[in-house]
Amino acid sequence: MSHTRFQDTVAAQINAGLAEAGVVNPTIAKKWKDAGGRIIGETQPVVNWSVLASPKAPPELVAKLTKSLLAMNSQSASILSDIGVKQWAKADRADYLALLEYTGE
Repeated sequence: MSHTRFQDTVAAQINAGLAEAGVVNPTIAKKWKDAGGRIIGETQPVVNWSVLASPKAPPELVAKLTKSLLAMNSQSASILSDIGVKQWAKADRADYLALLEYTGE
């Protein structure tokens, strides 16, 4: 088992025969599958993309944008798949900290 810093390196090593399997984020997995690669399995959704808001953004605007992203989950599946997103989730600090602990960051 080895660790690489960049997700693309995992796919490149598998493609070159330097590894038999690897773990990547959903974006790299989609590219791999689209190029004819096989996916062994997928975990539950994890933080992949974060949409940031300026500290100067009014709380009302942040709430409205959050609500709009979450609404896309049930109304725009084809749009989400086109951008490689399975679903949006409300930011949860505890979940994010657990992920960082798991990844050792």
